[in-house]
Amino acid sequence: MHSKYISRSLTRTASRIAAIDMADSGGPDPAKSHSPSGTGPGSPCLSRRELECLTALAQGCQDLQIAARLGISRPTVRLHLANARRKLHSITREQALARAVALGLVHV
Repeated sequence: MHSKYISRSLTRTASRIAAIDMADSGGPDPAKSHSPSGTGPGSPCLSRRELECLTALAQGCQDLQIAARLGISRPTVRLHLANARRKLHSITREQALARAVALGLVHV
């Protein structure tokens, strides 16, 4: 039940952020880097580990759970999430996750 609420909330938040970003910038910025998966202009280039950490975060995992799942340390999880926040121009990890969902980089 709780995860369904989180998914709906993330989807709504991601839609709002995408709409705000598009309105603020006048559309996607072709000068921004592209993701390796080729999701299109304006998509940040997130590493595989950054995407894995964001995906696990979307599934409701805490840092320790993400670390155990990926076989990495907790500080490394924090580093990947911090890098994703920076690349997604986000202040919080939740905002980074919402932006990743809005860009289609992470699916909930």
